[in-house]
Amino acid sequence: MKKIALYLILLCCSFRLYAQDIPVEISEPIDISNFGWNKVLQMKNGNTVLFHFEMRKGIVVKVFDKNRKEISTQKYLPKVLDMNGVNIAGYKGLYEIGGEAVLFVSQDIMNHGTLLRLRFDANTGRAIAEDKALESPSFQHRNVGRVLKNSGEDEYYILSTYTTTTKENEIHLNLVKYSAKHEKLKELPLDIVAKDKKYDAVELGHVNIDKSGAVLCLLQFSKMSNIPGVNDHMLMFVYAGKDDEKFLTREAELPTEVQTSNMYYTFNPFGQSFNIVLETNRVAGFTEGAQTMKLSYVQPLVLITSSDFSSANLVELKDTIANKYFTTNGANAWKYKGDILHIYTNNRGLTTAICRDQKLYYRGEDFNDINEPGVMGITQYDDKGEEIWATVVPKAPHYYNAEKEICPVVFSRTSEDGLFQTDCLNTKSGFYIVYNDANNNFDKTLKDRPKPIGDVYQTNAVCYHLNRKREISKVYLLGKPEDGVFRHTCNNSSMLDESTAMYATVFEQRKGKDLTMHIAWCKLED
Repeated sequence: MKKIALYLILLCCSFRLYAQDIPVEISEPIDISNFGWNKVLQMKNGNTVLFHFEMRKGIVVKVFDKNRKEISTQKYLPKVLDMNGVNIAGYKGLYEIGGEAVLFVSQDIMNHGTLLRLRFDANTGRAIAEDKALESPSFQHRNVGRVLKNSGEDEYYILSTYTTTTKENEIHLNLVKYSAKHEKLKELPLDIVAKDKKYDAVELGHVNIDKSGAVLCLLQFSKMSNIPGVNDHMLMFVYAGKDDEKFLTREAELPTEVQTSNMYYTFNPFGQSFNIVLETNRVAGFTEGAQTMKLSYVQPLVLITSSDFSSANLVELKDTIANKYFTTNGANAWKYKGDILHIYTNNRGLTTAICRDQKLYYRGEDFNDINEPGVMGITQYDDKGEEIWATVVPKAPHYYNAEKEICPVVFSRTSEDGLFQTDCLNTKSGFYIVYNDANNNFDKTLKDRPKPIGDVYQTNAVCYHLNRKREISKVYLLGKPEDGVFRHTCNNSSMLDESTAMYATVFEQRKGKDLTMHIAWCKLED
């Protein structure tokens, strides 16, 4: 009875209200193409630096001052980075380091895996230096470089890993710490071999740095099996605190029926524990007329470990409360199953997961042929991984229209990718979900079944806000749209400044046949 009463109380906390618009500043039209790919960087001095990349063209760098006025434009043709092959290059991060805008890109150069470091003046946009921060020693020993930086620090890390082509059960890690002047401060090497050849392969999973400057890497060892659905694998935690001189390693066995597809973690300062979130593959069958079909979905689990990794407890992240809310308010018996997009643990040990529904699918090529509405779920868990509150909000799914013009690829992405992306953010005032949607979906409820979006160029940016009182509000991110005017954000261009809660993003404005590009600065605070 106590659990039922608690659920009813929590459910009553989940209601929608329509709040005031988010304060927003918008730049004058920017002279860049809507093709290619963009990224913004907000600097501590108030400037905003915009990078624009296009295939076989130089990098355009624009600087905006704290008054949102464009003060400089530069075009840089890299000397080492090959812009003819930027379509298959890898974007590894854009950071403020030592007062400069520093871009990291991975690319094969002369068959050597290379991590490039490009430094730019944050006041003029001029290139300062371009060098190889990491290079594979040979074709067989191919390094994979990852850049890790705490937003409050100027120091940063480069983690390099490689496995040999002949010994895939060995992995070699090297963590190098750099100063704001890009000088090496210390180096932590680690060579790992699967014990007694028990495992056939080892791969690096998620890597992250927390606010304290500690680095955690997750390795997965696996053994091939001829029995379907049975796997033999193990997780290894590789951890280094900010001031540690060597790695700490710990192991955890996984159930044989679990096959992980992705993993990431949050740190719980209240319980002094790590939440290692594992996305695991599952397959469910359903009947479509006379045809039996299979649907693949992801089942999230959380491995809760102590801060010294001496103990571990595997817990399934359930969607029970979200499903009760969905079936009560959604007029639909289809079971909601969340796929985590964003997860965060606060100082009180409360973990919030923002998820999309995995059960959406469609028949044929007609994007209007939809079986179920799109929804997003927000669930909060205690420090033991148990649900304590959840809600579900409608969100129309997007389907790419193959008949539209195909945009050039940059960093394995296109300019349209950001238009279809959902940004999940957290600030001191709560959580934000930013995406593009059609105007006629704005007031739709779960029962109304929002219509899927096939033409993103007829959409506007909208935003859900979950505040600390568990109240949900929904607003247009860039102000209430005018008739015939569409403002859709390129969400993968965005950056949230955690210190000021300022969200900056590139957006396209379409008015009839006229298209202009802009930057918007949105203040995400109550």
